[in-house]
Amino acid sequence: MKSYFSILALTFALTGCNAYQFVDSPAGDAQNLAAARSCLDRGDYSCATEYYLKLSPSMSDTTYSELAIANLAKSGITVGTFASTILQSDASIGRLLTLFAGSLSYQASSSLRLNLFHNYQLALKIQNPQAQGVLRLITTLAFMAELLAEDASTTGVYQASDLVVNSTGCLALSAINAANSPNCSGPAANTLISGQALSGPLSSALDADIEDLNYGGAPTLFMFNAGLAEVQTAINLIGSGSKLISSVASFFGEFTSVSITPTGNSKNARAYLYLMLSLGVGSQS
Repeated sequence: MKSYFSILALTFALTGCNAYQFVDSPAGDAQNLAAARSCLDRGDYSCATEYYLKLSPSMSDTTYSELAIANLAKSGITVGTFASTILQSDASIGRLLTLFAGSLSYQASSSLRLNLFHNYQLALKIQNPQAQGVLRLITTLAFMAELLAEDASTTGVYQASDLVVNSTGCLALSAINAANSPNCSGPAANTLISGQALSGPLSSALDADIEDLNYGGAPTLFMFNAGLAEVQTAINLIGSGSKLISSVASFFGEFTSVSITPTGNSKNARAYLYLMLSLGVGSQS
């Protein structure tokens, strides 16, 4: 089935080995697994979920991993989008987040944000370390991209102008000067705000952290920041071996090296947005 082989191709690209070797199905689960994948291939996600949930506990890694993939596809992100991007010579996390945000913009909302957070939590249940790392990486990036997608002014694309007032003027500055420049402020109509710290890391965050009702349900830079820390955990589980993993490490390192944390201070938020922009978040076309 094409969705299954896409998952295999993705794992090979990230790890250089078959982290999904555990999917060899026992006889008792073979029919349900085949039915689930058939439903997934034709885009019937409710049907796929029904059959995945019929798999025995020994197939839990398959259930959680493929359910996570199905949920991403239902939201607008396919494994093909991810795989084709990571195989490009200019693969970068900024570019991937931008593409994901564009794909998610059709359904972007606080409800989708919470759904993608729950989807990320599925990845935490996977036992195989590399497979868990792959799915934690994809689902976390999807969650981070959704925070951006809620401000996409044009459906189907997330532009640099959706992130800051004047992307050209902002990029012409140094990080220090960006903190003092209105060019690097978020557009007035944006819902993305600094917000407040989550109750813990993303892996132990609560629905209330993601719904953020204290700020009217707005997406926040603190949520994005929590995602950054989580992708580092995913990298540790996957190990080295691909250009994208190096890109993720570099992206994460840029934020930690300058000690930027999103706070209520507008200067600090501008510096954070500048860094996102300079690392390729937002289409310049």
